[in-house]
Amino acid sequence: MYHAIVKRKLLSAFAELNAGRYEGIPGQFAARHCHSMVGSHALGGERRDLGATTRWYARLQRLLPGLRFEVDGVWVSGWPWRTRAVVAWRDRFQLPGGREGSNCGMHEFELRWGRGGSAQCL
Repeated sequence: MYHAIVKRKLLSAFAELNAGRYEGIPGQFAARHCHSMVGSHALGGERRDLGATTRWYARLQRLLPGLRFEVDGVWVSGWPWRTRAVVAWRDRFQLPGGREGSNCGMHEFELRWGRGGSAQCL
């Protein structure tokens, strides 16, 4: 039952992103957390507090307007005090100049008592 609830919350977060409602996402993280995106690019790097994570989501929305995710799978394991989840996805977005871009990737989450302790985009 617990794993189904976590899966539903993760799917809901991706639905919020698809709807352009980014502002609620950072509040799902613990005050101290690690949010990272692999790569040397405008969105790459690591954030460790809610302010930095909030600014990152605002930047994501600004740089990739119309970003849409299609979730291919969600896997959850562990107990409420240390839950691990993986979300596999494909996305598409508009690049400057109107071209369309796309990626496929995975998010790996570690949750503690329902709050994001870490999130890594691979």
